Amino acid sequence: MEDRALPLRAHLIELRNRIFISVLVVLVAGILGFVFSDWLIALLMAPLPEGLSLAVFSVVEGFFVKLKLGFLFGFIFSSPIVFWILWGFVAPGLTPKERRAIGPVLPAVFFLFALGALFTWWVVLPNAIPVLLGFAKEFQPVLRVDWYVGFASGIIAAGGLLFEMPIFLVALRKLGLVDARLLVRYFRHAVVVIVFVVAILSPTPDAINLTLLSLPAILLYLVSILLVARVRPIFESLEEEGEE
Repeated sequence: MEDRALPLRAHLIELRNRIFISVLVVLVAGILGFVFSDWLIALLMAPLPEGLSLAVFSVVEGFFVKLKLGFLFGFIFSSPIVFWILWGFVAPGLTPKERRAIGPVLPAVFFLFALGALFTWWVVLPNAIPVLLGFAKEFQPVLRVDWYVGFASGIIAAGGLLFEMPIFLVALRKLGLVDARLLVRYFRHAVVVIVFVVAILSPTPDAINLTLLSLPAILLYLVSILLVARVRPIFESLEEEGEE
C-alpha cells in the first residue's frame, strides 16, 4: 500500500508545484500587463474615430480599468505558457499516438484565437463604432473608459472564439458525432446559424459588419470540412490498434 501511495503523493506534489508555477506566471504576466496598460488602452482606442476620446467618471476608475485590462491581457498572453506547464504533467500519461494527436491542437487553438481577435480589432471594430455612433448624431458622444474597454475586449474575445470553429468541429469528429458528409449536407443550415450567431456577437446589426464577420466564419466552416474529412473517430483508431 505504501508503494502505491508514494507515486500518487509524488504526482500530487508535482501537480501542486505546476499549479503554483502557473499562478505565478499569470501573476507576473498580469503585472507586466498593468505596466504596459497605457499601450494596451492605446491599442483598444485605435479603432475609435479621430477626435473621439474616452472619459473617466471617478477618481479611481482609471486605475481599476488599467488593473483589470492588464490582468486580462496578462492572462491571455500567459495562457500558452500555462498550458505548456500543465501539458508537461499530462503528456507522460498519454501514449505516443495520443501525444502526436493532441500536441498540434494547442498551438492551433492559440493561433486561431489570435487571428480572430486581430481580425476583429483591425476590421470589425473600426467599421462598427462609426455605425453605432451614427445613431447618436444629435448628441455629443462622451464614452466612459470602463464601458468602452469592456465593450471592445468582449467583442475581440468573441471574434477570437468564433475562429475556433475548426477545432470544435474536428473535436466533434473525433468523438464520432459528425463527419464531412454531414457538414456538407447541412452547409446551408450552417450558414444560417453562423449569420445568426454573428448577429448576436456583432456590436451592430448592419449588413456591413454581419458580412465582415460572417464571410470568414463561413470560410472557416469550409476549411473545417476538409479537416474533418481527414480525421478518424477515436473508436476507429482504437479498433485499428487492437487489430495490430
